[in-house]
Amino acid sequence: MWEGVTFTDEGETSGSTLRADFSTVKEFIAQTAESLRRFRLNPLGGTVTDLSLATPDGAPSNILGTASKYTILYFYSTGCAVCEASTADMKKLAEEYKDADVTFLAIYTGTDKTWPSTIAEGTPNWKEVWDRKGKSGMKNKFDLDGLPRIYVLDSEHKILGKDLNPATVGEILNILFPKEK
Repeated sequence: MWEGVTFTDEGETSGSTLRADFSTVKEFIAQTAESLRRFRLNPLGGTVTDLSLATPDGAPSNILGTASKYTILYFYSTGCAVCEASTADMKKLAEEYKDADVTFLAIYTGTDKTWPSTIAEGTPNWKEVWDRKGKSGMKNKFDLDGLPRIYVLDSEHKILGKDLNPATVGEILNILFPKEK
């Protein structure tokens, strides 16, 4: 597959040259291996990796501590335009399903100490948590290179869906909690 491919980190390329941020094949292979490692984290059907987190007021919290029939993990960061739009959509879903047996666990991935002051009051099933000191290892336990990241878990914390968008989460919730007609 790679026969005849030239790696370069400079200039415009075409034809049989693969434009990359890698100047050697070794660098490319190392990055590909890391991407595969991250892809394999928290596979569908497996139990989610737990994280030791805290609520904005400092109370301990963790992923496996949720007791709902379903849990939505929503990893996000402030200052991310996609996250801002997704957060609005996810909060609408939390409001729509506030009476359902589902917990929305919004996990702030940053360490900005002013973050708690940016949180608006949510619905009872929306819980904000973070790793203020960065000691949970979340970036090695979850593929968080691109945010937001959204997971759907069942009551046993098995992963039913991952790398979802808010619209897909809405469709899943419609199936799990059908509305009476």
